[in-house]
Amino acid sequence: MNRERKPGEAPTWEAEQALTLLCEALDLSNDAAIFFAVCESEATCQQRMREVRQHLEAQGREVLEMELSPKQPDLATQIGGRTDTTPPLRVGFVVMRGLEEAGMEFPFLPEDAPLRRRAEEASRVLRTLNLERERLRERGWPLVFWLNRSTLGQVIQQAADLFAARSGIFYLDELPPLTEIKGMVTLEITGRERGHLRGLPSEELKRRAGLYENRLQRERTAEKPNLPGIALLCQELAAIYSALGERERASTFQQQATDLYRGLAHSSPQAFLPALAASLNNLGAMLSDLGRREEALRATEEAVAHYRDLAAANPPAFLPDLAMSLNNLGAMLSALGRREEALAAYEEAVRTLLPFFRAYPQAFRDWMQTMRDNYLRACRALGREPDGELVESLRKLLGKM
Repeated sequence: MNRERKPGEAPTWEAEQALTLLCEALDLSNDAAIFFAVCESEATCQQRMREVRQHLEAQGREVLEMELSPKQPDLATQIGGRTDTTPPLRVGFVVMRGLEEAGMEFPFLPEDAPLRRRAEEASRVLRTLNLERERLRERGWPLVFWLNRSTLGQVIQQAADLFAARSGIFYLDELPPLTEIKGMVTLEITGRERGHLRGLPSEELKRRAGLYENRLQRERTAEKPNLPGIALLCQELAAIYSALGERERASTFQQQATDLYRGLAHSSPQAFLPALAASLNNLGAMLSDLGRREEALRATEEAVAHYRDLAAANPPAFLPDLAMSLNNLGAMLSALGRREEALAAYEEAVRTLLPFFRAYPQAFRDWMQTMRDNYLRACRALGREPDGELVESLRKLLGKM
């Protein structure tokens, strides 16, 4: 289960980042667009909707809220015939409920069984939504579908055409905790795959890049520039240009984001040091792809140093990030022929992540497999035998190696 934020408790930095990006995307949307906002709990969803609504209404924009469910299956009728011929002042919020069972099959149940009927009705709702994609886009204003992960999975399967038309996916739910990891009470899993650019056509990516660059220019020339907002825009532009294959441009924006986060972290380390460390990790990967290996190594070494400091102060929250950054460091060192140091980095990465993988295997399996493979490959490159106890632990957890 996901951890509900207590009254007065600050949300995670990643959740706030996703919320900011959603607001930015809606600010930039001047025509039809389809967004998915993922919240695991109804309470989190309602809170996030209120926050986005306040942001939009402060700009004089109208929010039209609707429900899509087996009880209210016709979204087009709820929207009506309203269209905008000028830059839209309207945004639609579509709350999706009762659709998690779509696609499930129960051939062993009678046709009139309640569970079977609910699943079939949920499937019909999503298939109808799929057919209405063009009608929805003709309205000329953005729609935000508010849903949980299970429903998102059903949308991908049952309404693939609508999902393919998406402009972004934003994960606004709180991050799940781990319990009881050698006395550690909770772990907030960081560095999750957001995937809001994955699968978008190049035309859409280029459109968004243009919009973001215009917004960035306005922010930079404002009387009181919003530095965290500028850093976030630079980071998003880096991701967009990376998805477009424009590596030099991507690294330029990532460097700008890193420089801004470095200044912000100097004045407010508690708020911005995690962002700086993550930005340095991204920068290192981009520089490595460009063949700028020494620069990539320096960026990744700095990221590791920051994650060590963060993990020393809050081990449950930042040890996984440290492990992942150490894995990146191993790759940078290996590319430079520094095999002994690479092996040490890979082994430390494995040992650091191992207790978290034991406690929460689903969340960390892919990373653990990658780190294991890198560690074993580094051992072979040096003609070394891997640590027997460590290998046995990995074999038990991951299976045949």
